[in-house]
Amino acid sequence: MIRRILVPLDGTDLAEAALPVAAALCVKLGAEVVLVHLLEKRAPRAVHGRPHLATAGAAEAYLNQIAARRFPKQLKVEVHVHSERVVDVAAAITEHAGQAPEAGSELVVMCAHGGRTTREALMGALAQRVTAYGRTPVLVVRADGPASAEAFRLASLLAPLDRDPAHAGALEPAAELAVAFGAAVHLLLVVPTYATLSGRWVSTGRFLPGTTARMLDLSVKEESEYLEGRMAEMKVRGLSTSAEVARGDPARAIAAAADRLQPDLIVLGTHGRRGLGAVWEGSVASKLFRRCRQPLLLVPAG
Repeated sequence: MIRRILVPLDGTDLAEAALPVAAALCVKLGAEVVLVHLLEKRAPRAVHGRPHLATAGAAEAYLNQIAARRFPKQLKVEVHVHSERVVDVAAAITEHAGQAPEAGSELVVMCAHGGRTTREALMGALAQRVTAYGRTPVLVVRADGPASAEAFRLASLLAPLDRDPAHAGALEPAAELAVAFGAAVHLLLVVPTYATLSGRWVSTGRFLPGTTARMLDLSVKEESEYLEGRMAEMKVRGLSTSAEVARGDPARAIAAAADRLQPDLIVLGTHGRRGLGAVWEGSVASKLFRRCRQPLLLVPAG
């Protein structure tokens, strides 16, 4: 259960765009929030046009101001300045999020750049690196997305699934958030077509193109039955749930569903490939981050 939320802040308006989401989650879940700032080695003098918080005193004053101004008084808000200067910010965030169970954070909420260019995608790689390093789900808010407004609503969420057992855990945080907000859940499972095969299936398809295409067509019924089972589990928890099987490239199909349904959140299981690997290897999470404006909850596989 989500009882503790970590929000990394660097003193910029960009990072603060995650605060409306964090505040809404804390109110609905009854969770406490930890605002953290990391002092960096060889830090730039300015970040996104704002002076960098270079001292522990300045960082603590800033975090206390944010705690008082951006969160309801009834919430428990803790501020923490990591005074030992770090080189790898993602690793340090992961360390704070993955402490002992009684003190650790069950969710990281952070903001990142969006955009469709490679450079803009890499600017959002920090969140994916946090996911890759640790076991804590990371909710990524786009600075230019609707959730960066002063109030966050969660009336519906989209939960893409696959049959990888390592990704099965993504449904639990999706259900917990849906219950807390009274949100509707839409489950989506994408079956590739022969033309959109990727990974190890490409070589198989080259040798047996006809057989591979027929197997993919036949699997639609099996995947529909699988979705019906997951939908029944959601409905037992009192959730309004719908489901569909789509065909084609997973990232494109998920993005198309998000455009059509306009959910307030997308929940995705991910192996969290880092940095350039996520861009060049075709990570679904990386592609969705570039194409969709909704917040993206990345749940590490396992």
